[in-house]
Amino acid sequence: KYKALALRNGGNGFYMHPRWREGFMQSIVKGLNVDYQAYQPVAYFLNGEYKGLMGLRERTDEDYIESNYGYEEDEIEYLRVMKDVGKYVAQIGTDEAYYKMEQYAASNNADADFYNKLSQMMDIDEYIDYQIIQQFIANTDWVNNNIKVWRKKDGGKFRWILFDTDFGLSTSSTPTSNMLNFCMKGNTTDNSGASSTGGGTWPGGGIGGIGGGGIGIGGFGFGAIVDAKYCTLFNGCMQNEDFKYHFLDRYTYLLETLFTQTRITTVCDSISALVKEEACATIEAGNIGGGTQQQYDNAIQSMLNFAQQRPEIIEKQLVYHYGVQSTKANVSVRMNFGGNAPEYKFLVNKIPSMKDYSRQLYIGERLKVELRVPTGYKIQSWKINGETKNGTATSYLDTVASSGMNIEVNFVQDSDFKLPKLYINEVCASNNRTEDEYGAKPDWIEIYNSENQDVDLAGMIVKNVTANASSVIPYDYSSTVIPAHGRVMLWADKETASGPLHVGFKLSAEVSQKIQLIMPYAGKEEVIDEVTFQKHEQNGSYGRKNDGSSDLTVFDICTTSNIGKQMATPSAENGSKICTDQLADLSDVVADDIVYPNPTGSEWTINIDGEYVVSNMVGQVIESGDAYAGMTFGGDYKTGVYLLKIDDKVIKIIKR
Repeated sequence: KYKALALRNGGNGFYMHPRWREGFMQSIVKGLNVDYQAYQPVAYFLNGEYKGLMGLRERTDEDYIESNYGYEEDEIEYLRVMKDVGKYVAQIGTDEAYYKMEQYAASNNADADFYNKLSQMMDIDEYIDYQIIQQFIANTDWVNNNIKVWRKKDGGKFRWILFDTDFGLSTSSTPTSNMLNFCMKGNTTDNSGASSTGGGTWPGGGIGGIGGGGIGIGGFGFGAIVDAKYCTLFNGCMQNEDFKYHFLDRYTYLLETLFTQTRITTVCDSISALVKEEACATIEAGNIGGGTQQQYDNAIQSMLNFAQQRPEIIEKQLVYHYGVQSTKANVSVRMNFGGNAPEYKFLVNKIPSMKDYSRQLYIGERLKVELRVPTGYKIQSWKINGETKNGTATSYLDTVASSGMNIEVNFVQDSDFKLPKLYINEVCASNNRTEDEYGAKPDWIEIYNSENQDVDLAGMIVKNVTANASSVIPYDYSSTVIPAHGRVMLWADKETASGPLHVGFKLSAEVSQKIQLIMPYAGKEEVIDEVTFQKHEQNGSYGRKNDGSSDLTVFDICTTSNIGKQMATPSAENGSKICTDQLADLSDVVADDIVYPNPTGSEWTINIDGEYVVSNMVGQVIESGDAYAGMTFGGDYKTGVYLLKIDDKVIKIIKR
């Protein structure tokens, strides 16, 4: 289903055969982790007059994001490069998060945790695939143009949309264009030696014009140059060793699998056959940029010749850039568990593997293996080319030797391991008061850690058994670690893109539901704790009378009819909060316009006279006194949510 479609004449393919060039370029990427446009060739008539072969495409705007991801316009940030103003410009939302990410990449790429932190800002796998396809096809109408990037607000990761690629595999560049230089420095100059295969001409070319080779079009031709400011993000990323070698290994893998002559020819032939009759009709029409049949055929062959030459040239450019040998050696990595293996995962140059790894890598390239030790196991030993070394470390760093690398990691079950004592401590299935990190108010599940040491939830499963829905807590986030005798809040909003503590299901306020916390262990799933919560008032909860206890109860909201009863305590000790007269007086929050602006990043102004009291959300009085219209307050308040009581009204006010 598509919310919006566009009819395209082929872009530059209108005068640079074939018209389906851009559709072909997009079709190559099927199977990659890239946001690309669907393509359907069509015959186009305007008021009964034939206009030739066109392409029916997805529109690459907020409609694309809604159609493919389900996010409404007010849920996203969406930016594009505007050449006329020389920067990324927000079409929806702001550019703040994007430029914060770009600055981080430029300034912090030497940090040990750079890769992990960057992965919380962008979808690194998608960004690398996006860069690779653009570089492979040598699209020089890019970097300072034709870039669209988006993310879900409130914790989403940036992704890039592939569009307008019709300068790819074309006369606007050459097979020897050094796109790695183009993306890092802003020029396509090649100093790797790869240009010895040809300079400004290549098989299938010809004179400039329709379907021709030779001179580039629109100033994007051979030796294209753009302002290096557009290269800030990618250049910064490529200064980081983890990103740099992830990019190298992913690129060479795709050269070996996706960008092969056989596959590209197959994709090209399939589209060519599909549009054969319409392409012929377009040419015969004569006055709509159809050119001649010979020019059309030459252009297709030129595209294929271009694509055929690219892998060898790119490999030479990569070898030169990385300073590695042009020959490769076998690298294998294997996990041994001495029996039935549990589910496991390890990384080779940041690329995940869940089975034995075997590839040829360049001799001299950096090799980094990182382990994620399965729960209930421990590392017994590493064997590197038959030699026991590296102790019980969880990572290994080396350089690929000419003789190759054979790495084995031996695991044994950890006899001292015990399942951590974690509890589903409290559940609220009807929340409109407690806010998450973005100010939203989803339902919540509180997890309590009764251990004397910190416990990381990463890898554990939170399951709504009743709704048959579950969510795995992701790795590599500090927020998933529960301090000893501490607690974390999980947000049941079905918005996992919002962060590691947001689970992929919601709760029902109408029926009881069973919630489980599960730890994968020794090849099976162990239930650490489970609670079937009962119906409760809005903003009340159901949970354990005291932290970690076996007695369960409904916690109330504080009203005059609940004086003396235990209250819901999100992020606080269960049973620690009792409803009192004062709290009951401050409980029923009323929205009003007697204080503004609300929320504020500075201070509030009161519109009326009267006695006022400001309290925090647990009832502690922050300040009080006599107010008058025009009075300001709160300039020194910390970020948070407060209650203002004035003129018998109670108003929730927010400081950001």
